Amino acid sequence: MVLVNVLVFIWQSIVGVNNSIPRGAIYGPYILQNHEYWRLITGSFMHGGILHILLNMLALYQVGMFVEMLMGSSRMALVYAIALLCSALAATYFNYNDPVVGASGAIFGLFGALVAIGIHLGKPGRQLITQTLPIIVLNLIFGFSIANIANSAHIGGLISGFLAGLLFYRPQRPVYVETP
Repeated sequence: MVLVNVLVFIWQSIVGVNNSIPRGAIYGPYILQNHEYWRLITGSFMHGGILHILLNMLALYQVGMFVEMLMGSSRMALVYAIALLCSALAATYFNYNDPVVGASGAIFGLFGALVAIGIHLGKPGRQLITQTLPIIVLNLIFGFSIANIANSAHIGGLISGFLAGLLFYRPQRPVYVETP
């Protein structure tokens, strides 16, 4: 996922923007009136600058590896895809007239999945939840403190990632090794 985001950012930097709506960005009027539904996907891989992609890719790398370790590659990718789509839909409806780009909604979905995994694990999962919730809260506070951040995408990704985590998490079976 990190590689795809970086490649799209490089492409985006080469192609450039020739109007106020970046090519491929999530933008309500283009999606709902012009039926450019592909923007729900492409906008989630685009970023608004080098700092934007660096912070998102650092978060994606850290939380993504952990979720992948707990859920497996295919389930982690499924949670990411669901959160990506749901965060893009939330941005389409709640930030209708604002172009939106970035992977942070899908990344919030991975954090939501961590909370769901913690719930699945019961008492042993409490530490996972208590370590994850402050990160979520700090990022939401950060998002509400700065203009031009699509918090609807963050919340849409968080909720859908949590629900997908509840639905798709299956504890790994322990591996038993015979000792000689």
